[in-house]
Amino acid sequence: MQKEASIVGRSLVKIQKAAACVLVLANFIVAPGFAYPDLTRAKLQRMYLDFLAAKNIEAEIDGNGDIQFMHKLQNYECRYRIRVDPGDPVFFQLLTADLWRLESEKELAAAFFAASRVNRDVWQAKAFVNSQSDDVVFTAQTLLAKPEDFVNIFDKLVECLDEGFWTFAGAMRD
Repeated sequence: MQKEASIVGRSLVKIQKAAACVLVLANFIVAPGFAYPDLTRAKLQRMYLDFLAAKNIEAEIDGNGDIQFMHKLQNYECRYRIRVDPGDPVFFQLLTADLWRLESEKELAAAFFAASRVNRDVWQAKAFVNSQSDDVVFTAQTLLAKPEDFVNIFDKLVECLDEGFWTFAGAMRD
């Protein structure tokens, strides 16, 4: 009986190891970047820059390799960024920072609640306090079927990011 249990135990270990190998291999097969091996950072940047230029939006590549452009949000001039990641080209993220500087502990505490309201109430927009606790970051992000599909949702994500900011501002005034 003990010998049979030992054989079963060794068999289970072999099955677990085989399953782990299959999972690791499957991860490489379905990894987002794997489906687009020729889509380099430069090609993604060019795709985003060409799209923005066609919309008459001046844009440039920032120090991180992301695309940045200015966006008018009523009386605010905002610097929006498109995150460029050739390792995950179907993840599209639009973000902005430096819209709401936090200047006191009281304002920081209120910012956590206001960000929570954005995250709860605004479809697709998220807000969070940065790691230095001195600024609020706003982001709108989604997964795409293909990297070039961002053109279909770009304007909507900008609207969501704008709405996230105004929801945050309203919550900070409350």
